[in-house]
Amino acid sequence: MRLGDPIPLLVAIGFALILGYALAMVWWLTQQTRGQVLDTFRPTRGRLISTICLVLITPFVVFSWVPWIVLGIVPTFFHSISGALLLGGLCLMAYPLAAMIQRHTFQRRWLRFGLFSLYFWAAYAFHMLWRGVLVFLM
Repeated sequence: MRLGDPIPLLVAIGFALILGYALAMVWWLTQQTRGQVLDTFRPTRGRLISTICLVLITPFVVFSWVPWIVLGIVPTFFHSISGALLLGGLCLMAYPLAAMIQRHTFQRRWLRFGLFSLYFWAAYAFHMLWRGVLVFLM
């Protein structure tokens, strides 16, 4: 695996703050879920749609500061069974987070939008802190 150039210090501090806030919100969501596990993780149409949306906007790699999201490569997933299984596996991994967001922000739509945006930025920050600035070479 190739590592890119390190990101600037101020940007790294900002990304670390974003990751910290995302982890704090996961902690808050799990605390809200205590005693409501069956109600929170029961599949509903809204939770399934939220899961699909969360998977589709999650960056899976970042080249030259530009995130590549799953939505951009979905057409290539359905050319094979293994691609569809991979997309299904990603949805299974994201379902608990999306279900908790959906359940605990039911009446607060702006908070729900903010949490989905936060987890996009958290995935982006994770990639940038882990790999650095990778340059796309053809």
